Amino acid sequence: ILKMASSNMDIDGGVEAKAEDDLQTPVRTFELALISLVQRAQGEHGVKHADFTRYRHHCSNRLQGLYKSLKLQHGRTKFVKRKIEPANVTDVRFLHVPVFSAERAWAYAMELKKEVESNMHLRKRRHLISRLAKASQFAREAARLVHKCCDARSALEAEAYALGMAGYVLLEKEVQWERALSRFMRAKRLYSELAKVAADSDAQSLYLQQIESMEPAIRYCNYQISRAGQAAPGEGQLEAMVDEQTELGALDGAALQQQLASLATQTVAVQSSSLTHIEWPPGNRLPVKHERVRAAVQQANDLTCQLDSPQEPMEVVPTASNSTAAGEAPRNSRAQLFDRLLQALNDARTQARTAMKADSGAQGGYEELEALESALTGLIAKRMMDKASLVARDLKGRFAAGLARGTGAAAGAGQKKAAEDKNARAAQVVRALDTLLRALTDLADLGVQGGGRAGEQLHDAAMLQAARVRASRCYYVAHSLLGSQKPLEAFALFGRAAERAQECSQESLPSTPVAELTAHVMSTQDMASLAQSAQAYKAVAHAEAASISAGEKDKVTTGVEKLALEQQAAAAASSLVDAPDMFESFAGSTTGNKAPARIYKFPFPMQAIPMRPIMLDTASAYLEYPDLSHRVGRAESQKNTGVLKSLTSWWGSARK
Repeated sequence: ILKMASSNMDIDGGVEAKAEDDLQTPVRTFELALISLVQRAQGEHGVKHADFTRYRHHCSNRLQGLYKSLKLQHGRTKFVKRKIEPANVTDVRFLHVPVFSAERAWAYAMELKKEVESNMHLRKRRHLISRLAKASQFAREAARLVHKCCDARSALEAEAYALGMAGYVLLEKEVQWERALSRFMRAKRLYSELAKVAADSDAQSLYLQQIESMEPAIRYCNYQISRAGQAAPGEGQLEAMVDEQTELGALDGAALQQQLASLATQTVAVQSSSLTHIEWPPGNRLPVKHERVRAAVQQANDLTCQLDSPQEPMEVVPTASNSTAAGEAPRNSRAQLFDRLLQALNDARTQARTAMKADSGAQGGYEELEALESALTGLIAKRMMDKASLVARDLKGRFAAGLARGTGAAAGAGQKKAAEDKNARAAQVVRALDTLLRALTDLADLGVQGGGRAGEQLHDAAMLQAARVRASRCYYVAHSLLGSQKPLEAFALFGRAAERAQECSQESLPSTPVAELTAHVMSTQDMASLAQSAQAYKAVAHAEAASISAGEKDKVTTGVEKLALEQQAAAAASSLVDAPDMFESFAGSTTGNKAPARIYKFPFPMQAIPMRPIMLDTASAYLEYPDLSHRVGRAESQKNTGVLKSLTSWWGSARK
């Protein structure tokens, strides 16, 4: 009976123990960024100024607030230790308790170390080591809880933190240098692996800072080992030393490899689903890890999907009232999408440049942001080219529709007015082609700056499309001149456009992904069609020039004939100024023969006026004038008068 009871008790106890184990096995639902939490607290509360007393007080206040909010008071009259178990962890703040307990002990140890360095005292030295050992104990407790309650990344961070703290304890004890080195090397390896799979550049820089802070301790351990005359232990020996220390609660080598592989798989899956990528040039995908840049790039990607999606045709009955609106609505919506896309890309580039200034000292972050900024600049130039190409293509179609409508049958007055509003002028097409030409030039410059095979292909494709745009621009400038009654200039430009289009039609773009970026601008078939149209309108311009020349000759002949005096006299009283008493319309007419207004006659008619007689001085050669020599002598004799005469008389009297 006793045996049966004992066996039943064993069975019940085993079942209860198993049920207890099942209940105490939590699901990993928490995520603890331990390194970020510790670095933020140290940076904000005096550690960067070596004020460890302030940081210790902050940790004490933080722990007091955690105990109160989590209801972990240890009794009022008698101290009762409240140990945190994984089954009791219902909030991530439970994990903050051992972390800040370790930080408080570490801050006290660093405070004592400053005092020991200034005044060596053995009691303070022992106190320093005991505080570091206490910090290592709390760090091991935090690693145990995080390993059972959090994800793989948090567990590896806590493991590296505990190993680093244990290494500093052995370093201060100045014994077992190999064990201290093994812990530092294992922590360094963990931080390195975490930096490789970091979600963003900020987390990566935190891990790299931890590695950099441990480098002096690693060098000091190696120095002490070599000073003792021992060979530096290999990597396998260091891993074995860590695995033998079961009191750390650390992961062994196999478990560590499994955790790292699981973390890498999770990171790749998360990045592939959540990270935003941009592709420039084609085939080169760049991940966007910066948060603000990612938000702007994600908005740009959404707008790009809207632009690339096929549009449903709009069925609108073309009437005189809605024919213009039916054509303008889709064009305006596409243009607005392009404007929003360019604004989002510009915002992303601005955020990337701001992040470059902030992360200029980080390892690898600056180069990544620089490549991202260059890719965004290329995407902006490409989208500007797409927008200019869309506008130019739309204006070309409207201009061609206007030409076809002008050569067709006559329409009603309302339909004709609506068609004139919908048509595009040649000058508008020229301005759109100028914008497209500038976008292609910027794209070619980016290809030169990028360099490499892809940059060379982009430059060549952009320059070929720029030559095609110049040929098309020449064609539409000729149309503008032809509409301005300048057929001779239009004739010359139509000929030049035909030559350039013929040359461009003989060159084709290479079938590469980079060259395909500009393939939609103009094709070889477009150039062949442009050459034919230019030749046809060249003949039209020649005919217009001949017609205008013949009309000018007739006009000159008619004008000379109208200079007769009898015709001028007959039309003398045909204006309102000359006949104000006549009750008839002198305002002219705008319909029919379109007679001009007859308010006054200009130029005014010529009239004969009297002139003064012309006097010819031809008789002066036959006139005899009187002799006036005696008057000339008398004038000479009267010269010695006044002051000169008085002086002469005085001089003569003096001589006598």
